[in-house]
Amino acid sequence: MEGVTIEKTGFDKIRQETETEAPEHLTVKDAETEVKDESDRLRAEKGYILSGLVVLLPLTVIAFILNWFFVQISLLPGSQMLSLTNIYVIDQAVKLGALLVFGLFIVGLTGRAVRTNGGFRAEKTMDKIFTSIPIIGSIYRITKVTADTVTGSSKELRKPVKITINDMRVTAFKTGNVTEDGRPILFLPTAPNITTGIVLEAKPEQIINSDETGEEALTRVLSAGFGQDSS
Repeated sequence: MEGVTIEKTGFDKIRQETETEAPEHLTVKDAETEVKDESDRLRAEKGYILSGLVVLLPLTVIAFILNWFFVQISLLPGSQMLSLTNIYVIDQAVKLGALLVFGLFIVGLTGRAVRTNGGFRAEKTMDKIFTSIPIIGSIYRITKVTADTVTGSSKELRKPVKITINDMRVTAFKTGNVTEDGRPILFLPTAPNITTGIVLEAKPEQIINSDETGEEALTRVLSAGFGQDSS
């Protein structure tokens, strides 16, 4: 009987150790599953936050810009005359709209004036005066080239071109000028600041005409490539 008791006690001991080890094994597995689930939840939350930023960040930037405009409009003399209601946002929006209409009216008058012979000569005289001033002349030229490129008022700057540099293709814009030996002068803007760049004197055979518009090329440069329409 004692031998049987010993064998039974040994069996119970083995079974007890097995039962003790099994929960530990299951506990580790459950812990790994819990960690994986937590990692998935964190990854999902990160995706939600990034998606929210994509939607809300542009709206926030626009709100700050509009608020800046509203504050500046309030500083204009006579702006209180357009305060038609007691609601700040509505009053400022009305003032901004009136300012835009007035600005477009002035721009339209200026455009009509420079299309005449006298206005054209006045524009060229103004160009010579400003470009002769150090530093200010450089800013004036860059600003005018940028405005011509964005608005497409210049036929030469309306169409972007492609050139190859060290097996890499880049987007450049014609300036409308050529060198003494007949090479077109191109402006290669940097991203995302198109007011800086490199002036290139390329051979005509190195220039590849592009099917895209100036707006599409500028959008790609200004957005550092992220605004490329891939559709």
